[in-house]
Amino acid sequence: MSVINKVLRELDQRHAIPGSPEDAPREVRPVRDPGGGHEWLWRIVAALLLVALAWVGWVVYQMQPRRVATDLGIAAGETARRDGARLAESKAAPPPELPAPAAAVLVAAAAGPLKLAESIETPIGAPEPPQPKPAPRELKPKALAPVKIGPRVEKHELTPVPVQRAEIEFRRGVALLQQGRVSEAEARFAVAIGLDPAHEQARQALAAMLIEQRRLEEARRLLQEGLRVNPKQQHFAVALARIHIERADYAAALEVLNRGRDDSRPSAEYDAVLGSVLSRMGRDREAVEAYRAALRTAPDKGGTWLGLALSLESLDRRPEAADAYRRALASGTLTADVKQYAEQKVRQLR
Repeated sequence: MSVINKVLRELDQRHAIPGSPEDAPREVRPVRDPGGGHEWLWRIVAALLLVALAWVGWVVYQMQPRRVATDLGIAAGETARRDGARLAESKAAPPPELPAPAAAVLVAAAAGPLKLAESIETPIGAPEPPQPKPAPRELKPKALAPVKIGPRVEKHELTPVPVQRAEIEFRRGVALLQQGRVSEAEARFAVAIGLDPAHEQARQALAAMLIEQRRLEEARRLLQEGLRVNPKQQHFAVALARIHIERADYAAALEVLNRGRDDSRPSAEYDAVLGSVLSRMGRDREAVEAYRAALRTAPDKGGTWLGLALSLESLDRRPEAADAYRRALASGTLTADVKQYAEQKVRQLR
């Protein structure tokens, strides 16, 4: 019996059916990585963040003010600092009560190409010395007279007149130019001219900026308007003539110079530009006279001596031309290539 029981137990173990679902064998399947599906999403988000940061940095850079260093801006800055020092020392009155600044100067080479104003001078008149205060007098009581109430002062009566407002705008433009804020300074100068068309300093400053930016048509219109206000403004006439010379319109340049001539105030720059125009038109005899008039006022201008030498050579006055070339070299103001040309001419005219 024991053998039979043993055999039956072995059969039961070989062919037994599992007694519960937990004991049954389960199907094995591969499991997907739960993080693999989100990897590309995070990469895209990181790339978008980098692009957004780069864009914000570019916008911040563009919003920063630019400093444009020009001769005009540097000179205006030095002038503004001098004016500020004077105001601090003298405790001067606000800008509307200040005297008008002296006229600016348009500096340009006599026979060279188109050039523009190199400086703006805005000196502020020295304040009068303070007057000593009188000693206080002893006041005696008096009967009070009836007070009469005058007419009410309206707010608009306190507004500065256009001329004073124009001066304020001009000084603001100079301060902005000193800070390198060229476009804002240009707008202030334009406002000053609109308030007072006779404000020559603002017109000269704006014309110089336009010429420096090669906006010649705008500068031409601005200078023509200034000459309509003051036909004898030689600085405007010279600057406008240079624009016409740049465009090879010598007849228009000569017409402008003839209208703007002021014999009561000789100008070496005016006569030198006149000589250059006459020489380009083939009128060398008149050009020689204009150059000599310029040299009587400013005998150290190498460009003027060079222009005189060219006109004398065209008239076949060789000894005088050679002497003029030597005087141009002696001035020490010629550029290297012009100096080489003058030296060559001196050797040819011996």
